Amino acid sequence: MRLEGDTFELSGARQTYRQLALIAPAMLLMAGLNVLGSALAGAAGVAPIMGGSTS
Repeated sequence: MRLEGDTFELSGARQTYRQLALIAPAMLLMAGLNVLGSALAGAAGVAPIMGGSTS
């Protein structure tokens, strides 16, 4: 009975780790795209302002 409980907990932990392994890269990718998008939007927003003020 004890062994069954342990193996069940182990399989549950494995399932959790598997889900984390699938979710984590997606979250990192989304965060990276978000940062990249913000940087590009910032650059695109700043460039016309700088261009307008210098010209």
